[in-house]
Amino acid sequence: MALEQPALQAGYAAAVLTSILLLAVLWQYRDRPGGWSLLVYVGAGLYWSAILLANVTVTDPALSAVLYRALYVGIAIGAAALVVFALEYTGRERFLGPATYLALSVHPVTVAVFAIADPGNHFFGTIEPDPASSIAVAPDHGVALVGHLAYSYALLLAVGAMFAGVALRSRSIYRRQAAMLVLATLTPGVTSLALTVGLVDVDVTPLVLPVVSLLFAVAIIRYQLIDLLPIASDRVLETVQDGVFVLDDAGRLIDVNDAGRFTLSVLGVESTSLIGRPFADLVGETALYHHVESLTTGSGGTTIDVEETETRLEVTTRPIEDDYGRHVGWVLITHDVTDVSRRERQLRRQNDRLEQFASLVSHDLRNPLNVARGSLGLVEQTGEEEYYEKIERHHGRMEAIIEDILTLAREGKAVTGTERVDLGALARRAWEGVDTGSATLEIDSSATIQADPDRLLRVLENLFRNAIEHGVPDEDDRASEELTVTVGVEAGGSGHVTFVVEDDGVGVPPENREQVFEHGYSTGRDGTGLGLSIVRQIADAHGWTVEVTESASGGARFEFSGVERDASETDLPDNEAP
Repeated sequence: MALEQPALQAGYAAAVLTSILLLAVLWQYRDRPGGWSLLVYVGAGLYWSAILLANVTVTDPALSAVLYRALYVGIAIGAAALVVFALEYTGRERFLGPATYLALSVHPVTVAVFAIADPGNHFFGTIEPDPASSIAVAPDHGVALVGHLAYSYALLLAVGAMFAGVALRSRSIYRRQAAMLVLATLTPGVTSLALTVGLVDVDVTPLVLPVVSLLFAVAIIRYQLIDLLPIASDRVLETVQDGVFVLDDAGRLIDVNDAGRFTLSVLGVESTSLIGRPFADLVGETALYHHVESLTTGSGGTTIDVEETETRLEVTTRPIEDDYGRHVGWVLITHDVTDVSRRERQLRRQNDRLEQFASLVSHDLRNPLNVARGSLGLVEQTGEEEYYEKIERHHGRMEAIIEDILTLAREGKAVTGTERVDLGALARRAWEGVDTGSATLEIDSSATIQADPDRLLRVLENLFRNAIEHGVPDEDDRASEELTVTVGVEAGGSGHVTFVVEDDGVGVPPENREQVFEHGYSTGRDGTGLGLSIVRQIADAHGWTVEVTESASGGARFEFSGVERDASETDLPDNEAP
């Protein structure tokens, strides 16, 4: 007895001090959902521990009997407070009306009457002095006490069932935390039941209550699960195609669906160990980072566009409020609008082409038409036939312009179907369809790619024609020039290649390299200025990117990137001889 008593006193004293510290910490969070009910629960545990500490310290059996009777009032209050906490945690605040509080108060009041006054000795049959007991008395349980215990255990089971329901229907951090709370709820009932049925002769429940209270406190302070879980669980649906992110009021990621994880992977964010981390840190290396603060400030939602590589996301945020109207976090929804944006860009390009066509018709066609009409007038006045040649030349120019305008209209449409195309073979075919004079074609390397063969043929013909017409200083003497045009293929990333068409001519000055793709730009006297514009439009229609640089010999070099390589090819072929 001498060894047992100090050990019990030390254990109960430690439980009292721990409970006091927890109350001091939880007081700062009392206004959060579940804060007040948890304060009452921890206070009841403090009361329980303090009563037992006094009970194992005093030696007067009469005082011990009074303390023992008063003990059960705190137990009843703690059970009621735990029920309120569970209702708030599991999103059942709507049940916490006056009727519920009145019903829950019946038990503590009844216990107070029967345990302290004990009319008819229904709560305790007898409480006799017992020097061998750690509390100096030996109580005999009555019928009312058995009813109290049965009711308390039923409340614990109900609370455990509510927490278990949360654990079963939740994911990630919720499931683990809710499972821990189920264990924390049932542990005091198990230790109390062990004392009731005589498995132990010392009440160890107050020793585990601080640990139980600590788990509940962590739920409020660290994870804020009672703030978000019951509210967000109805909003986060795995079936939706949009990415859904749930943030607490501190900006930490509390939940994310599979679509959201995929969105993060698109943005380059690792999808592991996401829960509990500040959302701003997760997206710190992406364009979304700069918008996080604006997304989560203010009382309303906002919508922004975030572009990452070739993906465009519409991000919408809405504040989350609990049943009391208090702000507890945000729901962020990301919607992939890449296809919509692509269609919008295509529509804008089509509108631009319409404007360009109108300009070409009104300006470029009018000029040679006016010259031809003027020349016709001179023929009538002078009768000189040389003006007929001028008229013919300008009619030919008008025909070329009309042909190129029709080509622009056709080739600007998006490519909806592609075929396997041998680039080298198609280049040779295009070369044969162009007046190349004494110039030479070399196939440095080739590959089988996915493309519209007819449109790609026009690209190659226009590039070859451009090289012949503009790759030598003097067009009239091009037959004497040793111009070489080279077609090659380079690696371009997973499943893609970059194909190149370059020459060893005079090249394109850096200041003119963007202008060459503009409608109507030409350095030749008879050029329509539409050839390279057609090249870019066909490239855009395939989803390729084309740019002009300088070849190793100083000539023009056109690079087409983002070209899909046929899946049957694993490696680029060796260089081919021309």
